[in-house]
Amino acid sequence: TLDPTSRGAVTIELKVSFLSPGKGTLVAEGRCLRAGKSLSFSEGEVRDGEGNLVAKALGTFRLRHGQTPVGDAPVPEDDDR
Repeated sequence: TLDPTSRGAVTIELKVSFLSPGKGTLVAEGRCLRAGKSLSFSEGEVRDGEGNLVAKALGTFRLRHGQTPVGDAPVPEDDDR
């Protein structure tokens, strides 16, 4: 996330469109479209070695603040502990 005070995120909505078979080396790129205080909207694309679009994803995520991280999310170190 872009918010250094968040403790991970919970997926609210995720849509993935698989457009063609992935062959060879695949490159994924993700970006945050908009980040608010509690929600983040993101997109991602996967392209093959020739630059052809293989998959496209859009997601909405709820940022977690002041809560214990879920799963394998790394715990940022706080100097105030």
